[in-house]
Parts: sequence; structure tokens; C-alpha cells
Amino acid sequence: MMRLQIILLLLFMYSVGFGQTNYSGHVVDAITNLPIESVNVILKGEAKGTSTNIDGKFTIQLTKQSSTILFSHVGYETESYDLKQGIPADQIYLLPKTNLIDEIIVSSKSQIDSLSSIEECSILDFEMLDELLYKLEYHGSFESSELSIATLSGELITSIKLKKIKQVQSLFKSCNNTIYVVTANSVYPVRYENSKLVLDNRVPIETFEKFVRPCQLKKKDALYYLHQKDNGLVSTIYKFNKNSSQSEIIRIIASEAQLENYQADLDLIHTCHDITNITTTDCRENERIRNIQEEGDFLETIFYKPEYPIYIYKKDEQLVLLNHIENKIEIFQNDQFLNIAETQYLNDRNWLKKIVIDKYTEKAYGIFNYKSGIGVKEIDIETGATNFVGLLDIPLAGQNHIKVYNNTIYYLSESVHNNGAKVLLSQRI
Repeated sequence: MMRLQIILLLLFMYSVGFGQTNYSGHVVDAITNLPIESVNVILKGEAKGTSTNIDGKFTIQLTKQSSTILFSHVGYETESYDLKQGIPADQIYLLPKTNLIDEIIVSSKSQIDSLSSIEECSILDFEMLDELLYKLEYHGSFESSELSIATLSGELITSIKLKKIKQVQSLFKSCNNTIYVVTANSVYPVRYENSKLVLDNRVPIETFEKFVRPCQLKKKDALYYLHQKDNGLVSTIYKFNKNSSQSEIIRIIASEAQLENYQADLDLIHTCHDITNITTTDCRENERIRNIQEEGDFLETIFYKPEYPIYIYKKDEQLVLLNHIENKIEIFQNDQFLNIAETQYLNDRNWLKKIVIDKYTEKAYGIFNYKSGIGVKEIDIETGATNFVGLLDIPLAGQNHIKVYNNTIYYLSESVHNNGAKVLLSQRI
């Protein structure tokens, strides 16, 4: 009898403990990266909670019933995490409330300048080159597009109508500092000569994607290219010397584990693509074959792709490589390793996997998503740390049109008063 009671007690203790997880984390200020003391850590709908210590650290017990965890502090925006989507990262970032941000950030809302008017047009895309602002615009009923050049303060210099160019999509600035108008099927180099805009002969989109877009950087007489193969899982950085017409490999970056899995599944992917027609009258067999094809397409086009991008730029005549695949910032001097730092923002769930380079000041900025808007942080390439420099009151989709030039952030903002027309704004860092 006693043995039975002991067994039942052990089973009860096991059932109580089963499914429970201790979650430990570290809460820091999103702007200063300093720890925050006395942050309330609460499981929503449960009588469980704790708070961070002087080092911003905490531990809380989660159960199968835990659905949402909340982080709140009187001076910060509350952050909530859906535990059904997984346990949050060890590092939690809290953004100071708006009234505190205005005191910390130099770029406040009163310093935002509008560089376009919704009464005139809607801005599709923009680029900066040689202290000039290139704008791709939709005019009137949005049926006609124009390319214009303005000063960095927004004063119009000249423009050209793009009547014969169909399916205009964006602007692109190459490593040779040439502006291109990009359409669905071709691109058009842009020249600004004698106070006039001129579009050169069209270039097929295939040629552009193969030879123009991969060029990441021009440094003296050398061009640096980023080529990818195996569905982007292998990235190779080439240096091409224009004087000698010789090329050499500077760096090869790959996630070996993901590459091995991808190559192991290539047979399945190729088999799926080889099934080009379905002749059987069995509906279930037809569905099975289609499912195999869809699975192969998913593996090749979506699943087997690098999670993080790679960026190359120049700083003080050194080559800087933001190698997010291996979580490193690598600096090269004369194509030799000079310094390696670990990125401190890679595990920040607010990072949108996007970097913006200010080619004028040769600084790099990370783009982050917060409840109050899109945050911009300068990256210290020597240490990998970040410094908060601006908050943009735009939705998540606006991250695709953020650029930094000469310590000024340029971005598109949607107007709620004119059918979603977009205006171009600037904000000093």
C-alpha cells in the first residue's frame, strides 16, 4: 500500500511538472541597449508574473496553457508575444514611449520636410545621385508616369514624360552611379546632360539582372560583384579589375547545413519538374502528382533560400562585408582581413533583415519594426552594436522605400486624404 501511494505521488508530481518550461530573458532599452530594471513580465490570463532585476534579467515558468507573455514598464511601450508561435528570443527590446523618444532623438516630427505634394503626383520610387534627387512619379489619374530631377530640398529642376514606357516599376542606382528606370521586361539608363534628362536605349531585363544588379561596389579601378548559386545558398564575392580585366574570388559564404539539405532534396525537386503532363484519369493520382510538384516548387523557391541578406559597401577605402549568414561584420584592407565583429542585432526580432547604406557618409543603418513605426539604427562596424537615430511614422510596407543620404533619412509616406498617394519626406538624423 505504501509503495502504491509513493508511485501515485510520483505520477502526480510528474504530471504537474510535465509541459512546464522555464523561460529566462534579458530586457533592454531599444535605443540605448541598456538593461531595464523593474519591467513587469506577466502571463496573460494567468496568476503568474515576475519582474526584471537590476541587470534587466528575469525567469518565468511557462505551461502548456500559457498563450501570451507581456512586458510592460511605465516609461516604455508594452510588448506582447504570442507563445503559440514559439518562445521569444532571450533578448527583449522595449521602445520608450513617444514623449520620451522626442526628447532623445534629434529627428522629431517637427523636423520632417515634405519633398513632394500629393496635389501634383504620387511618388513611386526615388534615388539620390550627385546631390540631386531623382523621382519616379505618377501624375493626374495615375495613368502617366514621369521622371523628374530636383534638389535635395525638393525644388524641381527638370522632368521627362515616360509615355512610351510601359509597366514602370522602380529606379535603380548601379555601382557605376548610373540611374536606371526599371520595367517588367527591360531597363532604361538615364543621363542628365545640359540640364536635360535623356533615356538611353533599352536594355533587356535578363542582361540587367546578370551584369548590372550583381555589381555591389566600385572602389578605384575595381568592381565588386555578388553572385549567388544553389538558389542563393552560396554567395561568392568577386573582384574585377578594369585595368587588367582579371577577376578573383574574395569570399565565398554558405550555410553548409542548409546547402547539404538542399542538395539532398534536389532529386525530389527535379523529379517534380520532370512530370510535365498528367495523363491518368485517376483524380487521386492527379492530385498526388500535383502535390509533389507544388512541394518541389516550395522547397526550391521558398524553403531553400538564405534567411539573411549580405551587404557590401566601402568605408574609408576599406571593404565592409555585412555577413549575416555567419553573423559577422568583416572588414577588408587591400582584400585582406582587417577586423571581424559579431552583429548584435541579428537576433533582435524587430530587425526587418534590411540594411540601408549612406554612400555619402559611408555609414550603415539597420531597419527595425516597432509598434510606433519604423526605427532606424546606425551600425558600429567595429563592434556590431547599434545606435538608435530615428523613428518614422510609416507602416511596415514603407521599409522598402527608406534611403539615407548625407545624414538625412528619405522615405515615402502614404496620404490618407488622396487615395493612398505617396509623398516623399525627409528627416534629419
